[in-house]
Amino acid sequence: MAQVLGATSNLKHRAIIALFYGTGIRLSELRFLEMRHISRTDMQLKVVAGKGSRDRFTILPAAVLPLLEAYYRLHRPKVFLFEGQTPGKAMNDRSIQHAIRMAMKQAGLGQHAFSAHTLRHSFATHLLDAGTDIHTIKQLLGHSKIETTMIYLHLTKQRREKLVSPLDLLGNGN
Repeated sequence: MAQVLGATSNLKHRAIIALFYGTGIRLSELRFLEMRHISRTDMQLKVVAGKGSRDRFTILPAAVLPLLEAYYRLHRPKVFLFEGQTPGKAMNDRSIQHAIRMAMKQAGLGQHAFSAHTLRHSFATHLLDAGTDIHTIKQLLGHSKIETTMIYLHLTKQRREKLVSPLDLLGNGN
């Protein structure tokens, strides 16, 4: 992710990617995100009428704030944080997906089929790898069923390398 963000020269695109990866929001949720949904005080982002028309809160990474401030000063969006060609109108989902593909290409990862959902998936997987419990991830992602969140429990290579057998924890192995 650091490689992708570092290689993305377009400020708007970098802000979009940082929000996807840093918050785990869905494409439709990012499209209709407004400045008033961002709470610097609580360091959270309010997702209004997400999937299932439910509101929820997710984390707002401190690292994204300077990026959003720079983006806001440059673009001065009217209604939605990321607007398309017409002021006051939400950016098109195809344009957002195109921005992600372009960023991946700039980072030398253009041969892979990355999408907004890939960034959401990475958010959840990396939180899990860092020790965040599955119920917290469920809430952040806005899943109604824990089974949906359980797909992120697959073992990554990094997690497998850190595993210690219960037998080895006994000390002598006998």
